[in-house]
Amino acid sequence: IQKSRHPVAEWVALHAQPEDLVTVRVGGNFTYSSPSRSSSNLDNVNVMEQSQMKKKNLLFIAGGVGINPLFSMIRQWHEDFSNGKIARDSKAVLLYSGRSTKELLFLQELEQMAGLTPMNFRIMTSVTRQKPSTFKEMRNNSETIPGMKHISIREGRISSTMISYARKWIHQTKSCENVHANDSFTALSEESDDEVHFFDLAFVCGPPGMPEDMLNILLPTSEESELSFVKSENDVYFEKWW
Repeated sequence: IQKSRHPVAEWVALHAQPEDLVTVRVGGNFTYSSPSRSSSNLDNVNVMEQSQMKKKNLLFIAGGVGINPLFSMIRQWHEDFSNGKIARDSKAVLLYSGRSTKELLFLQELEQMAGLTPMNFRIMTSVTRQKPSTFKEMRNNSETIPGMKHISIREGRISSTMISYARKWIHQTKSCENVHANDSFTALSEESDDEVHFFDLAFVCGPPGMPEDMLNILLPTSEESELSFVKSENDVYFEKWW
């Protein structure tokens, strides 16, 4: 457990002792509904979950330790894709922010998944307290994390620009299987596309304030509706642990 000011994480990190008893409550709808469920079990799947199973283009946004539930979802999505249980043109993008690369979790596992399905899964990371210039191969304020071909890195918080790049990659038609993650995203900034595209679903998990900030970017006010990344608020799922 990472040391944190959040009450639950702080208690576990600083005060919990061996053999302490805790009560766990299960609830909410922050889930990835896997089509791996057999058809015989569909009677037990609610309407929302059945609808979610049909979605093809997914956006995952993680801040700090908020990657934990999203990593489980991504791993299940990747398994479903690899086993042919979802459409072959399905795509997913992970936008993942932390204070430094040392705080970014599961990078090796994510790199491996992206390497196995480079045309269907991409990862963009950003750091808020570490200059990208500390790495080599600096290009256009973006680069790949050393030793990783499929994980790009940028300075700053997750922004509408990053989400725009992710959307363009999701809906591009040209192949980018053999290019660096950095190249595949930054090259898209020069492309023009008059057609409006949306993510089918977005899953957001991060520290206080981040989910609300991301919703404001994904679904702006009605006056800026042409800038929306999703069709409705019902297409954005949050996990909040505070």
